[in-house]
Amino acid sequence: MTTQRGQTGVHRARVDRLGRRLHALDVAVYDDIAGRGLSGLGPALTGLSRAANHGRLWMVVAAIAAVRGGPAGTRAARRGLTALAIASATANLAGKRATRRTRPRADVVPMPRRLDPMPASTSFPSGHTASAFAFTIAAGSGAGRWRWPLLGLAATVGVSRVTSGAHYPSDVLGGAAVGIGAAALARRMVPDAPNTTGGRGGTAGGRDDADGAVNADDADPACDTSAPQPTGATAPQVDGPPPCGPDGAGVTILVNPSAGPDGAEQLLAALARELPAARTVVHDPDADLEEELDAAARGAAVLGIAGGDGSVNAAIAAARRHDRPLAILPGGTLNHLASDLGVAEFAQAIAAVRQGRVVAIDLTEIAGRPVGNTAAIGWYPSMVDRRERLESVLGKWPAAAVAATITAFRDRPVDLLVAGTPRRVWLLAIGNGRFVDDHLAPTGRDRLDSGCLDVRLVSAERRGARLRLLAAALRGRPRATPAVEHEVRAELPLAMPERRGANAPTRIARDGEVEDAPDELDVQLHRGGLHVLQPTEP
Repeated sequence: MTTQRGQTGVHRARVDRLGRRLHALDVAVYDDIAGRGLSGLGPALTGLSRAANHGRLWMVVAAIAAVRGGPAGTRAARRGLTALAIASATANLAGKRATRRTRPRADVVPMPRRLDPMPASTSFPSGHTASAFAFTIAAGSGAGRWRWPLLGLAATVGVSRVTSGAHYPSDVLGGAAVGIGAAALARRMVPDAPNTTGGRGGTAGGRDDADGAVNADDADPACDTSAPQPTGATAPQVDGPPPCGPDGAGVTILVNPSAGPDGAEQLLAALARELPAARTVVHDPDADLEEELDAAARGAAVLGIAGGDGSVNAAIAAARRHDRPLAILPGGTLNHLASDLGVAEFAQAIAAVRQGRVVAIDLTEIAGRPVGNTAAIGWYPSMVDRRERLESVLGKWPAAAVAATITAFRDRPVDLLVAGTPRRVWLLAIGNGRFVDDHLAPTGRDRLDSGCLDVRLVSAERRGARLRLLAAALRGRPRATPAVEHEVRAELPLAMPERRGANAPTRIARDGEVEDAPDELDVQLHRGGLHVLQPTEP
C-alpha cells in the first residue's frame, strides 16, 4: 500500500518532471526566435524595447491622449497610467522577487539586436510587457478605433523582449497576465464617466442589449428605470428645519485616524476651523468602532463619520439604530457613497453640514447588516482577503493586482440559491440602487432613491466562462459575454444551499468589509431608509 508520504513524493516528482519539460520547451522557442536574423526588423524591435524603458513610451502616448482627446482622452490617460503603475510594481517588486528566474543566455542573439547593457534583474515576469498590456488595455477601453492598434503595439513590445534576448516567451506571457489584471483594477479605480443620455444597465432578463441600455419594458415595475439624469445622484429632500447649525452645532463627527490625505491631525484642525461648534471624536484602534459610533449618535442631532467605505458602513448602522441623519466626510481610498452624494471633496462635505439639507436615500440590508454601496460573494471578497495578506509586503495596489490575478485563476465557484434557482457563480454583486457604469461590480449611481437592486452575476455554469470574460475585458466590454448577467429588480430572494461541514465558509463583502456569510441571506431594500446630508448642488 502506498503511504501518504509516498503519494506526495510521486506527485512532486511528476510536477518537477513537467516543469523541466516546460522549461525545455520555453528555451527551445526562445532559441528559435532570438536566433533568427529578422533582417532590418530586428534593430527596430530593439529600439521599440528601449523606448518602453521605465514606461516612457506610454507616458508619451498618455500625454498625446490628454492633449488631443479632451475629457475622455484625459480620463483614458489617467486610467492607463494608473494601470501601468500597478503592473510595474507588481511585476518588478513582487513577481521578480518571488520567482528569482535567471535571464536567458544572450549569445544566441545577433549583436545588432542585443540590449546594451542587458538587464540585471531577474526574468519572470516581463515588466515591460506587464506595463505595455496594462496601459494599452486600460487606456484603450475608451479609445474607440485606436484600441486595437494600441494592443498590437503592446504585443510588439512583448515580442521585442524575446528578440532582444531579455526574456523567455513565458516571461512575456506572465507579464501580459499581470498587465491584464492591473488594467481591470485600474478600470475600477478610474471608471468611465456616467452616461447621461441613457441607461447603461442590462436587461431584466439577465443579458445586456447591444447598446447596454436598460429594457424598461422587461424591468421590474417596482424599480425606477428611467434614463439617468445629468445632474448627479439625486434623492428627495426631507421636510423640516435643518438638524444642525451652520457652524456644526449638534453634529458629532467620529474621525478615523487614517482619514484624509494628511492624517487625523490635519483633518481635526480643518474641522475645528470650518465647523467650530461640532464635536469631534478620534476613533481608538483598540476600541470597538460600533460602541464608539453608538455613543457619538446618542449625544448628537447628526452623526458624522470621517473615513472610508468600511467606516461609513458602520456609521450607517449606528445612524439607523439611533434614527439620526448621517454626515459623510470622505477619508478612505474609495469613497463611493460620498461621491454619489456629491461630497467627495472636503469642501463639499462641509457645505452639506452648513446647509443642513437632509435627503432620504434607499438602503439595502443583507442578513440585517447595511449595504450602502455594494455587497459581493465570490471573486471580490476572496480578492480582498488575499490583498490584505499581501499588502504589508507589497503595498495596497500592487497587492490588489496580484490578488486579483490569483483569485481569477485559482478560486472555485460558489453555489447559491438566487431567486429560488440553484446557481453556480464566480461572482454575485448586489448594488444598493440602480448603477449606470459598465463594470462587473457596480460603482456609480445617478440617483439614490430608485427603489432598485442592481444585480450582476458571473455564471460558472457556462464552459470557458473565465476565458470569455477575459476576451471581453480585452475588448473593453467586460460585460459583453453570456457569462455575465445583469438584472435590475426590486427584491432578490437569496440563500446559501446546505453546506457540507468540511467546506470552508463562504465569504461576503459589504462595502469592502469581508466576513463569513451567514446561512440566511435575507436581502431587504428599504426605500428612503437612510437620511443623509447632501449639499444643494451635488
